Amino acid sequence: MQNNKKINLTSRAARGFSAIVLVLSLFSAGCQTIEKLNEPKPLEGPNVSVYPLGDGQVDLRLKVSTLTSTLWVTTELVNNSTEPVVFETPKLLQFQDPSCLENQEFEKPRVETLAPNERQIVRYSFQLYSQQKRSPAYERCRDQALKFTVSGVQVAGKELPMKTLTIVSE
Repeated sequence: MQNNKKINLTSRAARGFSAIVLVLSLFSAGCQTIEKLNEPKPLEGPNVSVYPLGDGQVDLRLKVSTLTSTLWVTTELVNNSTEPVVFETPKLLQFQDPSCLENQEFEKPRVETLAPNERQIVRYSFQLYSQQKRSPAYERCRDQALKFTVSGVQVAGKELPMKTLTIVSE
């Protein structure tokens, strides 16, 4: 009779242990799914312009959006090479008419790694406050396209050629 009780207790413990293992594996799978959903992706969509730099080593992606009268520009460098990309935020975008951009606010660049390719995304956005209505800069610059040069991007210690781009706010 005692042997029967031992077998029952042992089988109950085994079932309990397997239930715990099952719960932990489901939890782990759920965490991996959430991690994949939160994985950073490059800017995409109809409002995103992609400019290849340095023979496609780096993609500069721009998304321009307006909220009320403020122009928001989200800029992203996608490193397609295996070498690190280096740049300085204020030098990356040099506006040709800085008087139209009196108050720029740059956010600190965030570097995110994309799996499975291990590409890096350097993402930051900035606001062009001078585009606000009733400001002197807005009146002076409201119908102008914002032209700027992209420079100072280095891959493997070599600076990529400068590129001139235009943002048209509608």
